[in-house]
Amino acid sequence: MADVPTTLDSATLGLSSVSAEYVSTIFIETVADRPTLTVELRDTSKLGTAAETCFTYTPAPTQTSGGNLQWSVSAGCTTAPSGGAIPAKYLPRT
Repeated sequence: MADVPTTLDSATLGLSSVSAEYVSTIFIETVADRPTLTVELRDTSKLGTAAETCFTYTPAPTQTSGGNLQWSVSAGCTTAPSGGAIPAKYLPRT
């Protein structure tokens, strides 16, 4: 049986880069034994005060195995991105 990774990151998933019109980078890493996704937004006037900011998705611990994964979203970066925290009014809903 193949080795199962103990951490989840972009390299483990085989991703070299993830970006889109408004997203410059998505960092995937393991924080406190849970995968964490940090989204850094591009420097574009279309984003207003949200330009060059970031936010983080973190899965909530579950009481049982299986079922839907619940995510929390918080302003700011947990790792490499240098952007500031996204204004609260632009945070994605969970």
